[in-house]
Amino acid sequence: MKNIINMYFAPFKSCNLNCKYCYVPKLYKNVAKPDSKTILNRLELLISKIETDGFQIGAFCLHGSEPALMAPDTLVKISTCLKSHWTRLRCSNRSIAIQSNGTRFTYKYLGELKNRLSRLSDVKLGFSIDPPKVIHDQFRDNSFNLVEQNYLHALDIGFPVSVLSVVTDTVMEHLEGFKGWMKEQLDRKAQTGNPYKVKIKLASAPKMFSLAHIPAFTDFLIENNLQSLLQILTPGYCLQAGNECEWYEFDIDGNCYSCNKNFNQESVFANWMQEPIVEIVAKRKQLFVDDPMHAECCLCEYEMICNSGCPLDRIKSGDLSGKAHECEMIKKILNQKEKQGIHFIDFYNQNI
Repeated sequence: MKNIINMYFAPFKSCNLNCKYCYVPKLYKNVAKPDSKTILNRLELLISKIETDGFQIGAFCLHGSEPALMAPDTLVKISTCLKSHWTRLRCSNRSIAIQSNGTRFTYKYLGELKNRLSRLSDVKLGFSIDPPKVIHDQFRDNSFNLVEQNYLHALDIGFPVSVLSVVTDTVMEHLEGFKGWMKEQLDRKAQTGNPYKVKIKLASAPKMFSLAHIPAFTDFLIENNLQSLLQILTPGYCLQAGNECEWYEFDIDGNCYSCNKNFNQESVFANWMQEPIVEIVAKRKQLFVDDPMHAECCLCEYEMICNSGCPLDRIKSGDLSGKAHECEMIKKILNQKEKQGIHFIDFYNQNI
């Protein structure tokens, strides 16, 4: 059995938007955009190193800043490249994902992509949408109308589509609009199976969701049966791995980061062009191993779900230092489910 690497790959450091909570440093945004040939050559080199060192790629997501700056043909070639890797290692039913701000997925772009793919399911399109419109436009360069239009086009064409929403404090002023948009997507999912996934995550720094708003927002989610939207309560997310998270973000220049939250020069921990994959894996395992967790966490029955949350987003100071940023939210939701006769493990396992 091959050792598995779940990875993001960042073909670009540039972007066509200037979102207010962007994690990409300005220094990176000024880097020239590489051409398609360079992107493909670097990805093929990375895959070759992974295979040579006895590893295989598990989940693969194009991420970074805005990966959809590439042409449809390049995206198809990346998909083909990954399919060849999985075929060589006898892995089946895998596809690549791309997390995008959605502005580039126009009807023309999606049409070209469709015509070049052997199967629409080879590529999963992830849209970043922060409803309602007033919030999205405030944080994402007034792009809501275009992104929602592209999102609906992708659904109509038949691409597998997911939605990821970043929740900032501003949502507390627009809860009804947020609820309405989310309910519409969940209804669509229930009726058609697409979008196949709708999830939210609380904003990280520099627009960190305030601890003061967590009680009210949690009550809102419970009252409207929207708990299933939370990444932190959904199986398979890195958030729940705590200090043992082992996702990787590799960029086109050889840099290795733990994830997009650490997509900056200070957080480069290795160079995949220069170092063996086995050494990179060993370094990755040590990145957060000693990050502090609150003493109470080991006594909490829900610790097995959150593992004190993402070490980068944990509460950093005060009496709660070392707890998951979502700690109170997790406890309240899971406790409420148990009062309804639903064991928290059953709720978690069903919350796909």
